[in-house]
Amino acid sequence: MNPLHLCPTLDEATQGLAIDGKDPGHSLGAIVTLCRHDDGRPVLMQSYSGKKEDCELPVAQKLLADNTGVLGAL
Repeated sequence: MNPLHLCPTLDEATQGLAIDGKDPGHSLGAIVTLCRHDDGRPVLMQSYSGKKEDCELPVAQKLLADNTGVLGAL
């Protein structure tokens, strides 16, 4: 998969990130973490409902798009 399809704001700084989603149960919600690929340290996190129409990929795309300044400082 071409990472540029995930979000047009990807650059060299963001290509070292991994997306990790955890859903402990639909009634509890879920969380997406953008973490460093090399050591697993979290960089950004966002909670979401975890419902079928509210899934990990769009949340990760918005997280990347809304935090380009933070990601550029990595």
